This record gives sequence, structure tokens and C-alpha cells, in this order.
Amino acid sequence: MSDIATRDETIKKELLEYQGNILILANAGSGKTTFLAEKLKSDSKKLDNYQKLAAITFTRNATEEIKQKLVEIPENVVVSTIDSFLDNEIILPFLDQRYKVATSLQFSFQQEYKFNNFDIGLSQIMQNGIFATYDNPTARQGKNFKCEVALDILKNIVSASEYLKYKFNSLYIDEFQDCDQSMNDLFMYLKDELGIRLFIVGDDKQSIYQWRGASPRYIKNLWENENDLKKERFIGNFRSLPKIVDFSLALTPEVKIDSINETGSILYIETKQFALKEDVIRSLVDNGDINLDEKNYFLIGNNQHIEETVTQLGGIFPNEFDYVRKNPFIECTNGRFLQSLAQYYFLESFSEYDVLNNLFPDYNDDFRKGLLKKLKILRQNPERLLIEDIASYLGVPITQFGDKLESQILLEVLIDVENRILFDTSSLKNNLLMTTHNSKGLAADTVIIFVEYLIDRYKNTLKFEDHYVAITRAKSKIIIIDNHPAYINEINRLLSSNNGKFSLEDFIERRIYE
Repeated sequence: MSDIATRDETIKKELLEYQGNILILANAGSGKTTFLAEKLKSDSKKLDNYQKLAAITFTRNATEEIKQKLVEIPENVVVSTIDSFLDNEIILPFLDQRYKVATSLQFSFQQEYKFNNFDIGLSQIMQNGIFATYDNPTARQGKNFKCEVALDILKNIVSASEYLKYKFNSLYIDEFQDCDQSMNDLFMYLKDELGIRLFIVGDDKQSIYQWRGASPRYIKNLWENENDLKKERFIGNFRSLPKIVDFSLALTPEVKIDSINETGSILYIETKQFALKEDVIRSLVDNGDINLDEKNYFLIGNNQHIEETVTQLGGIFPNEFDYVRKNPFIECTNGRFLQSLAQYYFLESFSEYDVLNNLFPDYNDDFRKGLLKKLKILRQNPERLLIEDIASYLGVPITQFGDKLESQILLEVLIDVENRILFDTSSLKNNLLMTTHNSKGLAADTVIIFVEYLIDRYKNTLKFEDHYVAITRAKSKIIIIDNHPAYINEINRLLSSNNGKFSLEDFIERRIYE
């Protein structure tokens, strides 16, 4: 075991026993989510009262990953997205007490309503029973209406604060670098004012959701400022071979790299600006640099270019390439509900338990049985009215998106059998084209990076977080396809300022594609 791996394991053993507030900065591939699940299980055994522990994530995929790592979820543990946690533990139980919503109004979440200040949002709730969201310019400032409402309720409704601090002993927050300002304010209030213990883990180099107001500065501030958090850093990367680890670490100031391990491969391909992606890929396959029998990720910056490239590759390598498709419900108000029903419909392995776990932290067996009857009918004969009946049973207010009801959007997805591939990732091929955002949390033998999408076209600078995510997806080989003059300069600038000993040439095998 390397010195770094030994160091990380020693720290993890100490943290398993520590019972205070914890902050961990963890590099990609260091096993941070695995350790969060391990810590959660360990602490659940030590909890000898009525309280619960809650693991909070920012995406459904992250929630599922933690559940899988737990294998069996202890009875005193809740695993939830932040949206579900706020809805079920703060907003829905206490909203009426704070804002006096008229009892004749049916309360609903509707994202098509947008506003730019808190008071307008409150008036929508009190007058119309509509819970909406900030517009994009406001959200990009780090403002999150749902978190602000939850915090306002906790500050003004004593019973809400009492309920929360007596129910939850600790919160375990994964990917804290994806916090926005409002989320950070809420979590700090839970810790500082309600005394709820926090276990925070994140990687300040992987914050790729800054377009929606997330920022790594909140986790950086917690790390740099004096507070009551026990702070540790996981440096190791168990996913990638040593040369790839050295390259990722050399670009950051945390660790000084004295020498470069030769185990692993970084191939740099210089291309002309308008070289066709499919031609470059064909050349790499023909040269033996890409083995189509292994798992390969091709990171391309937008969905239109991905679809165009897959189409072209299909004519060169029939049935070898696929791509990660855009979720058809991603912009719908009740996307989680629609996604869950689609997964149940298309996937035999997806049960009513999975549907409920996606939507509720707690439910009883009678409720589950009632849902199962409706879902079985849906699998046999999907209809819009049945979808709306299931939504009503689950308390989900069907809303309109564009010119269609969400129930109609879901029905159109279900009746086309080819849409199964949207929800059954196991059916995808080894060679996948995807965006950097879609690759987060995944790993492949070889990752092929088209760096034109990693350069900010206005500032002509490297998108560091996106680049870090891209290079740390690779297990054994990175292939860098470079047709942008800024890339080498940006990488060498980072290597010089953070390590001062190496240049890009020290890490790569260089070739020119004509």
C-alpha cells in the first residue's frame, strides 16, 4: 500500500470513531461516498435513542449510490435528496403555520412560475398555493427559494425547529461543493443554532454546477476559516492508475509531486481546428489506441454534437457506439415522479419500493400495496388518466409543461418501446459518448477528452472543474484531443503555479493527427 493510501486509511479509522462535526475534502476516486456510507452505518449502530440520521444528496443518482453502498438501510437512517428532505421534514408539515395558506387552496410545486425576489415568491404561496422558483439570473446568484423558505420556517416556527432537532441527530451531506448560498446558510443554521451534527464531504475541484448558483467557495470557506469542524483530506485515488493520479494532483496545490509514475497512459493528440471527431476516433481505433471491447467514454460538450458524432460513427463502426441520452423529464416540475414511473414501466427489476424510495423517506406497507395495484395496471395498459390517478395517490400535483400536461408527456414516452434505452443504462454499449456533466461519478478504462469544450470561449481559459472531472474518470488511459491553442498554455500555467517542477510534456505521449 502506498504512503498516501496508508495515510488515508489511518484517517478514515479515526473518523469512524469521532462523534463531532466533520469536514472532509476528498479527491476524485478517493472513496468518499463509500466512506460516507461506512460512517453512516457505524454511527447508526451507536445511536441508542429515538433519533434518526439523514444522508442528504443533491441528485437522485447520488441517493441511489448511497443506498446501494449501504446494501441494507438501517431503520434509523434516511437517505434523501435535499428537495425531498426539505419538502417532507420542514415545508409540507409547517408551511401553513408560517404563511397562512388559505385552506381552500391546493398547494402545489410549479416551476413554470418564476420570480426574482423572496416576497413575490411568498405572495404566490399565500394567495395561490403555488410554490415556484427563482428565475435563472437570481438562481445563478446562489439563491434557492426552497432553502430560503425552509430556513424562514425554522427561524419563526418553534415547533418546526424542535421537531427537526429532536428527530435528527446528524446529517451526512455528500458533494458539498454543489451547495449554493441558500443551501449553505440552511445547513450552517442546522449545525450552529439547532445543534444537529454535520458530516460534510466534497471535492472543491469538482463543482461543475456553477451555472445554477453552486459554488466551491462555501466548502472552501469552511475549510479555511476557524470553526468547530474536524477537517481532514483524502488524497488517494483508487480508481486511476498512478500516472493519471499524478497528473490530476500536479494541477492542484494540495500535494507536491516529486516524480511521475509511469504506470498509466496519457496520450495527447494535436489536431487541426476543424478535424472531424469521427475521423480522429477511427484513426485511434485503427492504431490500437482505443480498444472497442473495453469501456470507453468520449467526452463531448453538447448533446447536439454528441448525436451527430454517434450517427457518423455508426456508419464506420456499426453497433459499437452509443450515447447517454438527455432525460426527457429533466425540466418538468415533477421530474422525479415521472422518471420513477418510467423506470418502473420499462425495467422489471424496478419495484414499487424503488418508486416510493425515490419520492418518500417514510411510508407504510398498506400504502405500498395500494400503489403496487395501480403500478401493475400501468405496466399492462398505460393511460393518461391512470398516470394522473397514481399522481393523486402519491400526492403529486400534475402540472403543465409547455403545451402539454406532464401526464401526457409521460404517456408519450411509455408507449414508444425504443425509449427503454433512456432508463436502462445496462443496455448501453461499452463505447459511450456523453457530456462531462453526465460522466460525473462514473469511470471507464479509457477516457477520450475533446478539450475544445473545456475552454471558456469568452475568457479563453480552462474550465478547471470540468477538466478535473474529465481526467479523473479514467482508470488506465486518457486520450486528449486538442484543437485549441489555449489548452497547453493553461495546463502549463497550472503546473507551474501549483508544482513548479513539470510541464505537460512530462506527462504525455504526443502525436499529431493530420
